[in-house]
Amino acid sequence: MRKRDDLLTSDLLRGNSTTLVLSVLANSPAPGFVITDLIRSRSQSLIDFKEGSIYALMHDLQSRGLVTSEWEIKEGERPKRVYALTETGVAEFERRANAWREFARGMNLVLEGENVDTR
Repeated sequence: MRKRDDLLTSDLLRGNSTTLVLSVLANSPAPGFVITDLIRSRSQSLIDFKEGSIYALMHDLQSRGLVTSEWEIKEGERPKRVYALTETGVAEFERRANAWREFARGMNLVLEGENVDTR
């Protein structure tokens, strides 16, 4: 049997990483390392999104037109690529968030174990 954190960081994360990233960017643009930090902090460290895996995902989201990026250069700091949602990205986030809420509602009903007579 897998440990709880292994399940959260593999099976569930694999299918939901796009939704997690879009959720963070729905609040404000952010660089990749900030996105991973926010996912970790918002989930109270239950979801450990590895910083190294974010950049391939961001490239994919950019190629699908869901995010844009631009370099932010501040004197005395290293340049950082900052990602932001496009209009298409906002719509995709809303679609995914609604689908997740409905799925989670169904899962919770099943997990609560109440049987409903379907006859």
